[in-house]
Amino acid sequence: FVICRYGDLETPGVSPPPEVPLQRQGFSNILVDADGIIRRNLLSVGAASSCQTRFSLSWKLAERYLVDDQIFSETTSEGKLKLGKIIFNILEQGSGAYQAGLDWRGHQIMLNYRRTQQIARQVTLSEVLADQVQPEWVRGRIIIVGITASSFNDHHWLTPYSYHYHPLQKTTGIEIQAQMVSQILSSVLDDQPLIWWFPDWGEAIFILSWSILGGMIVINVRSPQIFIITTGTILIALYVSCWGV
Repeated sequence: FVICRYGDLETPGVSPPPEVPLQRQGFSNILVDADGIIRRNLLSVGAASSCQTRFSLSWKLAERYLVDDQIFSETTSEGKLKLGKIIFNILEQGSGAYQAGLDWRGHQIMLNYRRTQQIARQVTLSEVLADQVQPEWVRGRIIIVGITASSFNDHHWLTPYSYHYHPLQKTTGIEIQAQMVSQILSSVLDDQPLIWWFPDWGEAIFILSWSILGGMIVINVRSPQIFIITTGTILIALYVSCWGV
């Protein structure tokens, strides 16, 4: 499988190698939020010039890997991508905390990172040429080949975990691709839930319900001691419910 890059009005695209057929091509474009952090995984687009494929590298790799397990991809009547029994709901403006005017074109999902310093085992080209790679390291696995050297200028991407480390931890494009593939496979094979969100009416009902409950306490409870106990209990219940969701 090879990558290409679709372009826009500001940046030209990069065509895939002509020797590789369409079914083994995937675009490498990623979406960056306004604060520079990558939180979204773009699975497909409507058109991808100069790419020939509409699908991302992560989707194509996961799709091919799952074929051996008799798990196939399709598009639902609502235009959502589906792998096996898992439907990948489309992220849209207004979904959850996303209210800013971002580019919502294409099939986007929230990217659920693995909280680990290293997403997968890494070996160098020198180790491969020196026959230092164990067969069990690669057997039955997806292998992504790329460059991690800082001189390649692909070592500047930020994730939601970047600010948890000092100095600021950045990652490479190839590691981002591995995170995307891992999320898709885990969703299908391990039943790992995709990141989801309340619709606007669900958020409104949630906030209204707790507001009414708080108002009832203020109106009906006069004893300071009971007020403190009741309020503390309600806060714990609110925290537990949010944590459970």
